[in-house]
Amino acid sequence: MVKHTGLERDLLKQMCWQPIHNDGRVNLDTIVDYQNWAVKQGQLDKPATIEQFWDPSYIDYANKVLGSGGK
Repeated sequence: MVKHTGLERDLLKQMCWQPIHNDGRVNLDTIVDYQNWAVKQGQLDKPATIEQFWDPSYIDYANKVLGSGGK
């Protein structure tokens, strides 16, 4: 990551890294949960629906091209 970001190793170790699925998918439930939290905190008027913020077509296509493992 140092090579690709240009950031110092110590700083990278302090960051909170989220897991990335090999197939490119994201955990939609966590996004919905975060939005609901943001609404309760007054930081968001209302949550977006999954259809409004997620379009899996690119990932679906990529996984077809690359194979089901996202290799």
